[in-house]
Amino acid sequence: MVIPDPLDGEYLVRALGVGEGGEFRVSASYVTEEGVVEDSYVGTVSPNELNDSIVKLDQSQTIPISIGSIDEDPPAILINSPVSQDYLHSAMLDLAYEVIDADSGVASTTAILDGQSALDPVDLFFLSLGEHTFGLEAEDLVGNTSSSSVVFRVIATPESTVQDIKRAYALGWITNEQVKNTLAQMVKKAVKIVKRVSYIEETLPDGSKKRKKIEKLETAFDKLLGKKLLNELAKQLKRGTITQQAYDVLRADVEWLLEYI
Repeated sequence: MVIPDPLDGEYLVRALGVGEGGEFRVSASYVTEEGVVEDSYVGTVSPNELNDSIVKLDQSQTIPISIGSIDEDPPAILINSPVSQDYLHSAMLDLAYEVIDADSGVASTTAILDGQSALDPVDLFFLSLGEHTFGLEAEDLVGNTSSSSVVFRVIATPESTVQDIKRAYALGWITNEQVKNTLAQMVKKAVKIVKRVSYIEETLPDGSKKRKKIEKLETAFDKLLGKKLLNELAKQLKRGTITQQAYDVLRADVEWLLEYI
């Protein structure tokens, strides 16, 4: 299309996605006495969707013509996994997320775990206990950026600690099968069921109040046996039947159990 004696301003170019959609290119040139000035813009469009581009003309400028997208909205990010909850130290964490940009399209997406590139799935065995941050950074084809993050927690339970012992043995961090079995049995032996008693106050229909007793069975971790297990880990480390890696992981598990279970 040729526009004789064009006026300064902005010219809208609208692309409609047909078929499966895809990439499109908008090119424009401006003829002066000195020569021809050209510019182009490449974007993407989804099927049956519109993508608007702007051709800007300002004849007072050295470079009078430019083309770009009117897309000012950054990509939309939805993180489905992880969520803000507790995950077991022995678990594998699948990452699930969506990045959508209906205007210019998504150019890049970067998954980050605690400041480092994240691989899917995440083996939580190699993460420390406590809070961690998973984030996404996205950029669309015209340079708009967005980010989103979620904080989750890695915890230990008696069951996950036993699984960590087995994992350490499979990795060669525990070199003696009998030691592996002994440590697992010590964890199981330290688990006990305790009865927790609490009271709530109820208001009866006549306005009087009644104190109600609530009993609940909970899992607890024996403090004395837990400390004995820590001593056993230190002894096996000194003997060389477990590596420093195994000691660090399992000690952290047991200390977590002692504090939170």
